[in-house]
Amino acid sequence: MRQIRIVKYLTRRLGAALSGRLPITWLLALGFTGLMTLAVGTVFYVGAEETRRITFELLAERGGQALAQVVRSVDGILTPVRRQLAMMTEAVAEGRVDLRDRDQIAGLLVGSLSATPQIVGVGYVTASGVAYRATRGERDVKRIVLPGGEGIRRQLQTLAQSRAPEWLPPVWSTVLQQTVVTLRVPVFDENDQFLGVIEAAVGVGEVSRSLAESSNLNQQTAVILYDRDWVLAHPNLAKMQMTGSDQRPLPRLEEVGDPVLAEIWGKGKTPKGAFPVLLRQFDQEATLLNVEVGREDYVFLYREITRYGDKPWILGFYVTEETVEEAFGSLQMVVMTGALVLMGSIGLSLLLARVIRRPIKDFAQASEAVEAGDFDAVPALRRSPVREFDEGARSFNRMVEGLRERQKIRDLFGRFVPANVAARLLHDPSRLSLEGVRREVSVLFTDIYGFTALSESFPPEQVIPLLNRYLGIVCEIIAEEGGIVVDFIGDAVFALFGAPEFMADHPLCALRAARKIEAATTEFADAVRRKGIPFGYTRLGLNAGTVTVGNFGAADRLKYGAAGDAVNTAARIETANKALGTRLLAGNRIIELTGDTDCRPVGRVALRGRSEPMDLWEILPKGSGQDPWVLAYRQAYDALMRGDAEARESLRTLAEDRPDDQVIGWLLDASEVSALPVLYLGND
Repeated sequence: MRQIRIVKYLTRRLGAALSGRLPITWLLALGFTGLMTLAVGTVFYVGAEETRRITFELLAERGGQALAQVVRSVDGILTPVRRQLAMMTEAVAEGRVDLRDRDQIAGLLVGSLSATPQIVGVGYVTASGVAYRATRGERDVKRIVLPGGEGIRRQLQTLAQSRAPEWLPPVWSTVLQQTVVTLRVPVFDENDQFLGVIEAAVGVGEVSRSLAESSNLNQQTAVILYDRDWVLAHPNLAKMQMTGSDQRPLPRLEEVGDPVLAEIWGKGKTPKGAFPVLLRQFDQEATLLNVEVGREDYVFLYREITRYGDKPWILGFYVTEETVEEAFGSLQMVVMTGALVLMGSIGLSLLLARVIRRPIKDFAQASEAVEAGDFDAVPALRRSPVREFDEGARSFNRMVEGLRERQKIRDLFGRFVPANVAARLLHDPSRLSLEGVRREVSVLFTDIYGFTALSESFPPEQVIPLLNRYLGIVCEIIAEEGGIVVDFIGDAVFALFGAPEFMADHPLCALRAARKIEAATTEFADAVRRKGIPFGYTRLGLNAGTVTVGNFGAADRLKYGAAGDAVNTAARIETANKALGTRLLAGNRIIELTGDTDCRPVGRVALRGRSEPMDLWEILPKGSGQDPWVLAYRQAYDALMRGDAEARESLRTLAEDRPDDQVIGWLLDASEVSALPVLYLGND
């Protein structure tokens, strides 16, 4: 009984010591010494096996991801081509483009070259065998009567019956002097009558350049083979002067100066073991080969895809086996560390205790910084040889990085992001690319006519509250339609639709927002004017196009924004309102994308900074497109553009009914000088 009381006493004392008053270093030293020798063997074995498993899985996952990157690289070039042709055929089917009009054919073909840089040539072949072709670098669209007669027409009818896009095999183009892969799509008018096919050619060299960039980034050699024996893309091809012929548009494996590629099918062998099995878990279609070339061993990973023609495309990459074996370094480190721990377990007890103690202290210090709210000052937790601490450190670091990203989003966008967009970005900051991306967006600029004079005539304490109320109305409407306010330029507002998050209907949203802003600000200005303050009316410019969106500014003062010709053009369109006496103008791209009919063309306008005039449209209130005067104006305008002599008389009649309409006035004045008048705005 006495012995039992002694054991209970010692147990109570040990419990008291373990309640928090005993330093962790001493606690680990006392317990670790007796258990290390027994436990280290088991822990070593389990840790080595677990590390081995994780290493194999990591290698397999990286292999699958690298292969997916090659596939994405190809899809990133060819998928936009298919999408562009789909947009072109849709425009014809909806009646927005008439392929019986040669000028509209030329506009459609040249526009597709501008919208899709990877297209090197585009053409339209009518059902009767007449071809219209445009190539990059040439401004004229050529008309060609194709030889073959009835044979060509039968081919076109076969494609019309399938109604599906078709990728053709690679061919050597004597016109483009390069090998190209061609996508052709049947096109039908609004009555579902077959008109012909639209074709787009993509240079093989463009694919090789993309693969060369991928190879440089990932230290691997990516290739694309056509039907196994022909090289469609390879980093070496991006540096070679490509030549070809109708019989041999592509080089063979041994002709690109790559000894590994030349031996893939001859010496390649499928390895045995766990790695190929794990690989199939990440990519069911992938195949792995070991290739021995000279004294070097290589690993070739590839997969076949058939979505770009009848013959398979083989997409893959190869790396040296040394690159793969480097990943096993962590496994070897576990083995060496386990042996050292086993031999010196007693002497290293205190050292190991300190190693475990360090991440706990680091975590406590980092948590204090998080509590203070200064996320930039939170130190990154260091890696730990203890797996649980290491996982905890990585999780903590990811959490802090997420907090930094959320803070960055708040700092970049402030209040001027729609609530639903802000919520999604805060939930998943990875959806926002801050590094800069190319994307088609709609751009809106607003300005207050006569605001400078108002600000000089009234005291700031009276002007600033009015301006803030006005800007609040504008920002609220933009947010309602899914746009963001990029910047305030005095009384002007610069807004984007389609970024930072992709919006398929960004032109419609921007157009709705513009109409709402014009109506709401007009009502606001009228109310202020009734109080004796000459608050000006709002002028708006709307445009759509591909721009670069992302972070702009200095390293310590970044701001989300957009840059590109579409942005500059939108600003110029807004200023064009002054010359035309209008309030809401839009570029032709907005009308093309939305199909809006509540508008009227105001003519071709040469904006400052642009080499070519562009068609501008005045956006009218919703539902006014069928007003008699609008219909009469459009009829007179179309007649004027056709060179009809009676057009001026129709315009004069409209001018008598609408003497304040400056658009009609300038068309009358300009048509006296030129049959196709252009308004030059100069540096206004």
